[in-house]
Amino acid sequence: MKERISVSGIGMIGPFGTGKETYWQGVVEGRSFLGPVTRYDVKGLAGEVKDFSISNHFKDRRATRLPLITQYALVATMEAIRDARLDMNRCKSDSIAMAYGTGNGSSEAVAKICRNLLATGQKSVDPLLFQESVFNAPASFISIHFGMKGPCVTLPMGMTAGHYALAVALNLLKDPAVSLVLVVSSDQVDKSVHEGLGHLRVLSSNGREEEGSRPFDKTRNGLVFSEGAVALVVERASDARERGARIYGEIAGNAVSHDAYRVADNNPDGRGMSEAMKRALADAGVGADAIGCVIAAAHSSRRNDIMETRGIKTALGSRARSIPVTSIKSSIGETFGPGGLFNVATAFLALRDGVVPPTINYRYPDPECDLDIVANRARVTSLDTVMCNSFNWCGMYGSTIVRRNEGG
Repeated sequence: MKERISVSGIGMIGPFGTGKETYWQGVVEGRSFLGPVTRYDVKGLAGEVKDFSISNHFKDRRATRLPLITQYALVATMEAIRDARLDMNRCKSDSIAMAYGTGNGSSEAVAKICRNLLATGQKSVDPLLFQESVFNAPASFISIHFGMKGPCVTLPMGMTAGHYALAVALNLLKDPAVSLVLVVSSDQVDKSVHEGLGHLRVLSSNGREEEGSRPFDKTRNGLVFSEGAVALVVERASDARERGARIYGEIAGNAVSHDAYRVADNNPDGRGMSEAMKRALADAGVGADAIGCVIAAAHSSRRNDIMETRGIKTALGSRARSIPVTSIKSSIGETFGPGGLFNVATAFLALRDGVVPPTINYRYPDPECDLDIVANRARVTSLDTVMCNSFNWCGMYGSTIVRRNEGG
């Protein structure tokens, strides 16, 4: 019999601020957390974490020199541990694992190293800066801080990083020696990445700043670069109940896929997306009729919103057009690595409150995105099972199915 896996803690930080309740209130109310870039001299929109100081969350002075990507991951992890009511001092240190995902890594640290090299040569490069530039730096810092001696895995998987980290966590929990896994993903807005996205012409150029991200809307023309972190405490449902934890729900099914189409592009037929969704349904042992809503990966791309629509229709068949679909990226933008985990966390909060948050800025329906979009206002509905998607350029996909805790 398949082991039931639960989520008992959720932590997050993003352009909305810190904490899942702040996030949830904002997205349910249909607020936009996007605005003009203020951190560096690039014209355009971004979802920046405002008024953030790591000193308000973490007293170790070493943290102040860490890149934002690590600071965000640390804050989200602390929030999740607190939410799960975990006493890390009482946990068996070698039984706690970490699965970390990131889309861009510490581009901030890499850019600093490059500037120093170009300006004055290799002798000017701070060796401490180098250790902060590697992809696994956030996971290593967090594991060391909390004394976690179990497996520690880092996955640089673009916008599917969170989903892939969750897939690794579920596999790790098949080992009896692993009691729980902290699944964390983080990314930050950075000038070099922002400029690169601009050269690729994938950024929104829509007028009013709060309406820059318009998933599924006919007038959409690009994503809004954003940042943040999500952390989930993932453990066996039986263990969570034994320690009296509050359980948000269960991860019923999870799957990833790749469409092998071409570099830096997705197959427009949606086959890769539908394959991940079908595998997730099979892993959960349910059919399309069980899905109460879909938290989509759509990020206001002309091409990929249509691609995901096609994937949804292929995977969910005749029910596809009657299942509520929403994209929180209309409110918080494209956070890259954490995007998939933001969707999973959103699904658990939707199950808890019986509310599907809206896709804001949806004004003009696109005939090629002919789904039941939850437009502009939250929808109150009874939910038992929710599907969450993610996709990345280069044809990588993830899909997770979450459901209510069967144990009550």
